Amino acid sequence: MRKRMRIQVLATVLITICITLQIIGSQKNSPIDFTKIDDYIQHEMKEGRIPGLALGIVKGDEIIYQKGYGIADHDGTPVTVNTPFIIGSVSKTFTALGIMQLVEKDKIELDAPVQRYIPWFTLQNPDYSAKVTVRDLLMHKSGLPREHYTAGRSVDSIKQRVRELHSADFWNTPGAQSLYSNVGYAVLGHLIEVASGQSYQTYIQDRIFSPLEMHHSYTSLQVAKDHGLAQGYGYMMGIPIPIAPNYLVRSLPSGYLISSVQDMNQYLISQINGVGYNGTQVLSPNGILQVQNYMWHSTPNSIEHGGATESFRAYMGIVGSKSKRLANPKDTWGIVVLHNCSESILTPFAPRDAKIVRIPEGIARILEQRTPQPPSKTSMRSLYQLIYGGTAIIILFLIYLTAGVVSIQKKYEQKRRSKKQLLIRLIPNILLNLVLPIGIFILAPNKMGQSWKMMLTIIPDLYFVCSFLMILILLGISELLIVFFILKRKPSSPSHPTAG
Repeated sequence: MRKRMRIQVLATVLITICITLQIIGSQKNSPIDFTKIDDYIQHEMKEGRIPGLALGIVKGDEIIYQKGYGIADHDGTPVTVNTPFIIGSVSKTFTALGIMQLVEKDKIELDAPVQRYIPWFTLQNPDYSAKVTVRDLLMHKSGLPREHYTAGRSVDSIKQRVRELHSADFWNTPGAQSLYSNVGYAVLGHLIEVASGQSYQTYIQDRIFSPLEMHHSYTSLQVAKDHGLAQGYGYMMGIPIPIAPNYLVRSLPSGYLISSVQDMNQYLISQINGVGYNGTQVLSPNGILQVQNYMWHSTPNSIEHGGATESFRAYMGIVGSKSKRLANPKDTWGIVVLHNCSESILTPFAPRDAKIVRIPEGIARILEQRTPQPPSKTSMRSLYQLIYGGTAIIILFLIYLTAGVVSIQKKYEQKRRSKKQLLIRLIPNILLNLVLPIGIFILAPNKMGQSWKMMLTIIPDLYFVCSFLMILILLGISELLIVFFILKRKPSSPSHPTAG
């Protein structure tokens, strides 16, 4: 009797385990709810005020889902899977791939100095210039600055951008530390030209775009416009406004290639399975791994590369740990997100889940049958509300300061205060209103690695910052003029009563 009960209990336990495993397995293999993805994207676009977006999802060697959302331009043209977007620094992955193709053809050596191929390559430090290797450039360890600007650009070419580096200085010792460098990838772009004997544009088109059937990808702004390039937008106080792209040939290798989500899906498939797209291999599996190790951003559960220009942003990522991706490439997810808007001035101060990178992270959670994380209380919208309130406070403060200057002048006239007292009262105001904003105008380009023209183009919000700084400067100048007027004015002689 007891034996029969034991058998029944054991059978019940086994059946329960089997049913549980079956339920878990069916959940893991259940189809993706694309309606949930659509709802999520539309919600995030509304919250982030994103005009247009294109999404691509791949798995192994298949495109699972791709769709356009929102508008491509101010005329209301809908975004499609073939709408071209400028992909920003995702362009660097194409440049790195081109370099590795030439490495595999024995036309470039990774550890060779750049001067072997470009003898005139030099910066202000000749010794450091001779030490920079191709691998250093790929890994952002060359020590080159992030950007370098020169006045009076006469020729817009990749080669000319490299030549202009002769007036730049190193930010660090080559090979010592990772320092993100756009000009470093310009050097790699010209290196492709030297080693291949083709222009960078022709090489990328012939060796990458065409083999991977990327028929809506371009190296020319005009050609892309002819094929429906999306209108880019920037934010001014949280409102998207159209911005013309500051498109330069010299920046192609680092940030200005153009592609659609359909084409980027095909490109991403070639990065996942190691055997190319649709049977066409543009780089060996080992070469692809090297590129990803050198210059993609790694997290415990993904590798990714993002990009941003003055009016576009792009994201490309492969979901899963490195061991899982290598063991099961056919079950590996990849995500592409393209949108026609830039970053806000507040983006660096926002939490990670309030930034645009939140969208692909949310998509990844949906693909894993999880719920996307709720937005942080410190959202971009709430940050802008703080800015609105802060703007009102600053305006009131400026009115108070202006009234204070007039009050000081009246008191000086009435009480005949000494010049020393006047200066002690006004110097702190002058330092705040004149020296501080002028210092910001002078130092900001060096600290940010961007000219004011470029920063204003990329982040229209800065126009408000500049307006406030100019108001402070005008206030400081008015205070200086008041001081100058009072100090130059001779005190009037005291009057004496006439004896009666």
